[in-house]
Amino acid sequence: MKPVRIFSHATIEHPGYLCEYLEKRGVCYEKIYIGLSEPIPKQIDDVSGLVFLGSPVSVNDPLPWIGEEVALIRIASQAGVPVLGICFGGQLISKALGGEVSAVPTMQIGWHRVALSEYAKDLFTSSGVLDSYYAFEWHGDTFSLPDGALALFNGGCIKNQGFLHRN
Repeated sequence: MKPVRIFSHATIEHPGYLCEYLEKRGVCYEKIYIGLSEPIPKQIDDVSGLVFLGSPVSVNDPLPWIGEEVALIRIASQAGVPVLGICFGGQLISKALGGEVSAVPTMQIGWHRVALSEYAKDLFTSSGVLDSYYAFEWHGDTFSLPDGALALFNGGCIKNQGFLHRN
């Protein structure tokens, strides 16, 4: 099986429970540490999926690796390779697929309620995901949903918390 490629953007950011989740299911993975200046692989034919984690910077900052990741997400999306974004990663995916990323009026830091959209409730009916839960969040930016995307998670302060695009 081809590995899932996980992109970590800062030395203080790590995949945490995601790696444990993948290991328990026998899914191999590899980590790319952008915060340690590791190069961004350009190919996607050697992976089963891509995961983009959080970052203390904005997707709109003029850092060269951000443009490289946005381009890689576009390639993966066109090729049907699954892409998952967590926080900053979700913003990257939104931008890559035509959404907009913008600063929020006030920083959102702390425990905040996140609710499933009606679509997500139907999608996750048998998985045991709660209709709403509290998550620790630290946001300075928000994103719009790209054309064709379906909202999965919504928050009070930061409305768009997650989406599904295609499959």
